[in-house]
Amino acid sequence: MEGLRKVLVINGCSQSKLSHPAPAREFYIGQLFRMVRKFSELHEFDQRILSGKYGLLTMDDLVDPYDMKISTKADVKRVQEKCLYRLVELHKAYDTVIVILGKKYREVISPILDSKCSIVFDKKGIFGYYSLIAKLNELTRPQTLEDLSKFRVAECVYSKGEDNYPRTCYFCHYQNKNKCIWNFESQSSQLQIPIQIKTSSEGEF
Repeated sequence: MEGLRKVLVINGCSQSKLSHPAPAREFYIGQLFRMVRKFSELHEFDQRILSGKYGLLTMDDLVDPYDMKISTKADVKRVQEKCLYRLVELHKAYDTVIVILGKKYREVISPILDSKCSIVFDKKGIFGYYSLIAKLNELTRPQTLEDLSKFRVAECVYSKGEDNYPRTCYFCHYQNKNKCIWNFESQSSQLQIPIQIKTSSEGEF
């Protein structure tokens, strides 16, 4: 049954934080973070937070004040080393993984991106996310999962026979150079990730 699917939300931390230690669910006080927390709680989805300092956090982990972001390739590698094993284990444990992360933060979890994952995005930037999450909060759990299916990661149909292609369209240089016929003509592709996403004031997007 749809309602029994095990669903995990992975979202980013926020630039706005408390000035004292607190559980992760309370420590991050950015508007988008609070909206995603409400979204996860409302639909009874499990949630993990990707932090520029700590890697992957549960909602109950105690967090000390810090100021670290994932903004360079070195940052991506550093955080990936902290949490890749946990990401792989979580990917195995859930039927659906909903990803609400900015571009560099998504690079950290790129090894687990496949058709089990839905990468939520809005080309309008941060305010588009506010509107999108608000609308999803008005839906039932099954309706929400159905609506999010349009964001599901498309797996590359060429990857099994050609080493130059990745598992998915996500970081494919063929897509970036407009060389992929499947990318532009196939109706089976359910998601085309935008190459650029506007940067928000919260440092997440």
